Amino acid sequence: MKVLYFLFSLLVAQLAWADADKLFQEARALIGQDNPKAFKLMEKAAGEGSANAEGGLGYFYAQGIEVPKDEAKAAEYFRKGAEGGSARSQMNYATALLSGQGVEKDPAAAVPWLEKAAEAGVPEAQERLGLAIFHGDLIEGVGRDDEKARQLLYAASEAGRPQAQNAYAYMLSRARGGRGDEAGAETWYRRAAKQGEPKSMANLGRMLFNSGAKDRTRRVEGLKWLMVAKVLDEPTAKNTLAEYQVNADGTEWSEAQKEADRMAYQLRFKAALTKQEKTKRPIAVDKGSQAPASSPTTQSGD
Repeated sequence: MKVLYFLFSLLVAQLAWADADKLFQEARALIGQDNPKAFKLMEKAAGEGSANAEGGLGYFYAQGIEVPKDEAKAAEYFRKGAEGGSARSQMNYATALLSGQGVEKDPAAAVPWLEKAAEAGVPEAQERLGLAIFHGDLIEGVGRDDEKARQLLYAASEAGRPQAQNAYAYMLSRARGGRGDEAGAETWYRRAAKQGEPKSMANLGRMLFNSGAKDRTRRVEGLKWLMVAKVLDEPTAKNTLAEYQVNADGTEWSEAQKEADRMAYQLRFKAALTKQEKTKRPIAVDKGSQAPASSPTTQSGD
């Protein structure tokens, strides 16, 4: 009898959680369209046991939507969501602990939450943890492990994370954590570069120029990517271009410059549109919330 009562209670609880998460999905869909209603639904979903909604409330407080901006409250809601099993909340709470936003900075306490989020498949967590393991000195207590870093960075790369793509390409090009793959490295550098990742632009530019001794097209493309990287203030591009200019003929240089100017204009235009769009409406939360603030970026590779 006790077993039957336990199973019945468990079923009732599961149904309640399902209803709460349905409310959370409704609230999430309304963010940016009807923020007052979204906030009320998010509160109701959290009250009915949705861990995702707990993290969603953290987003409202982190961004100051419908409530005064309060990083401490945001971190508290992220913690509640994380403890309830929300993977996105785990990522956000880890970010808060790493940065000290709304909570005392504690990298050691952040790592387990970051690992949980990465294991649950949150691309940002896979990228952040993968980069930390790749470098071995970005987060206190996280050492270098090339094989593990390669696995995490590949997963994040497949999800479209440009910094992960750059680091993963670098590992392929240097045979770190597994077999080398020059063609694969070029592919991933190119994907990240097309997303506007400056370090990948520089890395791709060097790879193309150095491998294009008898291929003018590759040399010109390589110079183009380096020139755009320089415009975006990538720190190594300027010196590399000065070195390559000695070996590039005038027509290669001028052709690359025209293509680089065109691409730089397109990137600036895209960035301006993105900035304009962000001022019109808040970014919608995804599975609980967005990060409480932009996390520190880390570039990898030469």
